[in-house]
Parts: sequence; C-alpha cells; structure tokens
Amino acid sequence: MKEKKKVFKVSDASGTLKTEEVAFARKSLNTSDVFIVDAVHTIFVWVGTTASAQERKSGVQIAQTYLNSLPHRNKCTAIVRVLQGGENEEFEACFH
Repeated sequence: MKEKKKVFKVSDASGTLKTEEVAFARKSLNTSDVFIVDAVHTIFVWVGTTASAQERKSGVQIAQTYLNSLPHRNKCTAIVRVLQGGENEEFEACFH
C-alpha cells in the first residue's frame, strides 16, 4: 500500500490543543500554528513564527505519537523540526 502525504494543523486557538488534518498544500501552512507535514520518507514539524509556546512545545511530541500510530511505517523515520523562514530544499520539494 502506497503511503499518502498528509498535513496536520496543531493549534490551540480554540483554547485547547487540537490536531486536525488539512489539505496537503504549501498554502495550508500559516504563521500562527504548527503543522505536522508527513512527507512519507520524513515527517516535518513546521513551526510558524507566531505559533504559541504550547504549540511549539507539543509539535515534535505529537509527530512522534503520530508516527508510532502508523503500523506499517518504519519507526526510525526522521522527524525534522523546521522553523518558518528556514525551510530547506527537502521540505519545499515534498510539496511538488
């Protein structure tokens, strides 16, 4: 089974920390939240510049929990934290 790329928004704008799947598109990422970008070979934790302290703190932990919940995925899949404005070519390439 071929894995699909996914994006999850991590936000506490509602008052509680929530994670929800959003469209897999670069434009889905917004500056006020943290996003888990599952590019299959790597899981990126993209941190928006105005993300809250709770969102920033929880992003990698949520990504690890997500990875552990995938039965067919290699548990050694890299989880890479990326700060908005500091995206590398590998991160940008996953949206093409």
